[in-house]
Amino acid sequence: MVREAVAAALLEICFWAACEGGKLLDFDLPSHAGLQVPFSYRRQPSSAGQVPVWNMESGSVGQLPITFDRRKIQPRRHRELPSSYTLHPSQVATLKLLEAQGYKLSKSPQCTCWEIPVNQMGGRLIALLLDENSSARRLLPGASE
Repeated sequence: MVREAVAAALLEICFWAACEGGKLLDFDLPSHAGLQVPFSYRRQPSSAGQVPVWNMESGSVGQLPITFDRRKIQPRRHRELPSSYTLHPSQVATLKLLEAQGYKLSKSPQCTCWEIPVNQMGGRLIALLLDENSSARRLLPGASE
């Protein structure tokens, strides 16, 4: 019975995902200058939940505690997005990665640098990768450039 219930629940989830697929895949997080983006997080323990369970032998309903890690993740620091980030032409690996991921890059009129505007799809991720205060910046290829 349990196996059939799990299979039925998974099938229902699959039907729901198929119906909502367009919304799930096309979810847009708009980015613009001045938007507050969380840069660091704190993990806080949350109270463990319980699931009602039917005891097949006694016919009574009991509570089964959930023991897996259910910590809440809360943002600590926020940064305001600038209108764009600037990369020096020597940061070739980072430029190639951003270009390969579909980000729009343009030459800066003031210098030979490249500008990456945040008002594009993925602008929040650009901020996490390129901002000097972001710990995610070290994940970029050639981060020591």
